Amino acid sequence: MAENEGILDERKLPQPPAKPPTSTSIDWYSQGQSRIVECNGVRMTVRFVGRKGRRGRIKIEAPAGAVFRTGP
Repeated sequence: MAENEGILDERKLPQPPAKPPTSTSIDWYSQGQSRIVECNGVRMTVRFVGRKGRRGRIKIEAPAGAVFRTGP
């Protein structure tokens, strides 16, 4: 019986699909503070509105006609 028998070769296992590249900005904000995000000529402003308990509120501004959707 060979020593490596029964050991899986990780190179032969199917790999999950790669995630598309993303940009992320995580930072602390004070009430009223905002950050401008621009991508492919589209400019959005994300503003921290306020907080109540553990839940925070943000305001997102985008050009007219922008569609807002919730993430998965």
